[in-house]
Amino acid sequence: MSRRRAGRAAPISFFSFQDVMIGTIGVVLIITLVLLLSIGKRTSQAVAAVYSEDSEEAVESLRARLEELQARPGRDVILAELEQLQAALELEAGLVESRRWELESLQTQAANSLRRGDLAELDRLATREGQLQGELEAIKRRRQISYLVADDDSDALVTELMGGRVVLSRTDPRIAPRMRTGTPEQIATAALEAWLTASTSRPTHLLLSIKPSGFAAWQAIMRKIDRDPRFSDVAVGIDLISEDSSTTGQFPGRRSEP
Repeated sequence: MSRRRAGRAAPISFFSFQDVMIGTIGVVLIITLVLLLSIGKRTSQAVAAVYSEDSEEAVESLRARLEELQARPGRDVILAELEQLQAALELEAGLVESRRWELESLQTQAANSLRRGDLAELDRLATREGQLQGELEAIKRRRQISYLVADDDSDALVTELMGGRVVLSRTDPRIAPRMRTGTPEQIATAALEAWLTASTSRPTHLLLSIKPSGFAAWQAIMRKIDRDPRFSDVAVGIDLISEDSSTTGQFPGRRSEP
C-alpha cells in the first residue's frame, strides 16, 4: 500500500516561483533604466549650465577688452597729433628766439641812448624791455605742466616720456620725482614697474606725458601692457606735450636757445 500511495502523489513544480523572480527582476531593471536616464539628463543639463556660465563670462571679458582697445586712440591719430605738436613747438621756439633777440637788441640800444643822453628814447626802450620780459616769463610758465587728481582715494603716476629718458613723478608732493635713462624698452619697464609699486598702496592711474621724442617709448609701454598680464588692469591716460615742456621743476625740459 505504501508503494501505491507514493505513485499517486502530485510532483513538485517551481513554475510559480520562477514567474515571481522573473517579474521582480524585470521591475528592478525597468526602475534602474528610468533612474539612469533621469540622472543622465540632469547631469547633461548641469554640465551645459556650467559651460554656458563660463562662456558668458568669457564673452563678457572679451567684449570689455575689445571696448577698451577701441577706446584707445589709434596710431594714425597719435601720429597726426604729434605732427601738429611738432609744428606748434617749432613755431613757439621761433617766437622765443625772436623775442630774446629783440630783447638783446633793445639792451644794446638802451646802452647807446644812455651814452647819448637821450632819456626819452631810453624810457621807450625800458618799457619795451619790460614787455618782452613779461612775454618770456609767460612762455616759461606755460612750459611747466601740472596735473590735479580730483579723487582723494586715488593717485596718478605722471610718466614724462622723451628721447632716452623718462621722468616719473606723483601728484603727491611728498614723493620726489625720479628720472631713468635707457632704451625705449628699458624706459617702458621702469615706468610700468613704478606703476606696480605705486598701485600696491592705493589705486593709481598711469598718465603718459608724451613728447615728440618719446613716441618710441610710448609704443614700447603699450606693447608691454598688451603682452604682460600683470598690467591688464592699468588705467592709462595720454597727454601730448611739447619737447621743451616739463611735468616737474626738478627735471626741467629742453630749452630752446637763441
